Amino acid sequence: MLLAGESGVTHIDHFDASKFPTQFGGQIGGFHAEGYIDGKSDRRLDDCLRYCIVAGKKALESADLGGERLDKKSDSNAAQGGGGRRRRRRQSDSEIASAEGLRIDELE
Repeated sequence: MLLAGESGVTHIDHFDASKFPTQFGGQIGGFHAEGYIDGKSDRRLDDCLRYCIVAGKKALESADLGGERLDKKSDSNAAQGGGGRRRRRRQSDSEIASAEGLRIDELE
């Protein structure tokens, strides 16, 4: 619409706006998530989440990171030890001091 020189602001018809002082706004019309979100999830998700998921998947496709290429990248990352959640061990004061060449009594 915008590229055709038409305004995207119209009377709100997505929900009953009669109780609100403003009854016009910019709505996303003609949005379809087919091929990006399965039918059951598509019915259950909030519109904002649907827009985010589809936009993210389209961005990955546009960057040539979708589908098989994305799977290969994830597989190689997992093979290198990445991809999984690792728990980082917290260093003790003595380990930090030792790494910095200090004695514990110098920290206090």
